[in-house]
Amino acid sequence: MCWMRLLSLALLLALGCGGAGLQVADFSALPLQSATPDELVALVNQASSSMRGLRGKLSMGLQRGPGEDVRRCSGMLVSSNDPGMGLYLKGYRKFLPTFFTLVCDGREFWFHIPRDDVVYTGPLEGAPGRADSLEFYLNAGDLLRALYVAPLGADDSFEVEKADSLYAVTVRNRGAVIRRMWIERRRFRIVREIYYDGDGMEELEIERKRYAELEDGLYPLTLILEDPIAGDSVFLDFKAITLNPDSIPKGAFDFEIPHGAEVKRVRTAHSEA
Repeated sequence: MCWMRLLSLALLLALGCGGAGLQVADFSALPLQSATPDELVALVNQASSSMRGLRGKLSMGLQRGPGEDVRRCSGMLVSSNDPGMGLYLKGYRKFLPTFFTLVCDGREFWFHIPRDDVVYTGPLEGAPGRADSLEFYLNAGDLLRALYVAPLGADDSFEVEKADSLYAVTVRNRGAVIRRMWIERRRFRIVREIYYDGDGMEELEIERKRYAELEDGLYPLTLILEDPIAGDSVFLDFKAITLNPDSIPKGAFDFEIPHGAEVKRVRTAHSEA
């Protein structure tokens, strides 16, 4: 039943998100290291395979274009990368227990706004258009790409350039650039990524900052997502986080349309930009 799943999620979020005393690690005194292209590929794929999921509490901000005000709220998140991607994110504000709920099962997303009694739904990369005039929305596909480093595919080719304290890796598939990564050379963290669409245009930029040394490895406490087409920016700042939580409730990423809610089907994120 839906209420049992929500109770399980609430308990999972309440139990020990490892955030007490989170500290940003300082690696600036460490020496620069070198790696071969094959070693860099192995490091990227290892960073991907080592992350099975996470849960956390965070603050979120949305900026609709450079210079615009940043709209903010708090959030609780549960996500899985094993065996398939899933996401449950609840946004809330003071005196507003549920500002929105975003659920994604790796194929479809559901974005529920209780105040308006509306559910937006569509494919993973979908998002409401600007005509909907939403105060706050997040793209589930972009969030998953920011939370988890995607592995390099067997059919991908890559070029590596050394630039001061970074390696710049360009990833191609069938000759077309699909992704660029910047990997720092002290702990080999992937600190910046750009994804490209089928026309070779930038569609998403991800910055990862303020890494913390957690029990299951390094993880960025700050994620910044920029949409070069729409001009929007999303800011995620973790206040508490646990990597690879022991259990995620079965059906955590299923969504049940609330009775009486209006359902709006959307297309891809940029089709209405």
